[in-house]
Amino acid sequence: MVRKSDNEWIAITEPSESGCKRQSVCPRVVSLGSVGTTARVQVRIFNISAKTIQIAPKSVLCELQEAKVLRNWSPDSGCKTEKNK
Repeated sequence: MVRKSDNEWIAITEPSESGCKRQSVCPRVVSLGSVGTTARVQVRIFNISAKTIQIAPKSVLCELQEAKVLRNWSPDSGCKTEKNK
């Protein structure tokens, strides 16, 4: 869960500096566009060691950094080339 500010809608998950050194977070873009003052954010973590790790309840798993969208991509907007005659 994350507490939202008024102007943040899109963010990127990044590893927390206070987190466990044997686990890391897969960076990904997340949307905070839900109604209310908090949002649920799915976080993908991976274990980079061969040992089992335990994650305590309410642990800080990652940090969110604000992201600005410069362009939107859609599958239909791909490069269209004309065939040579």
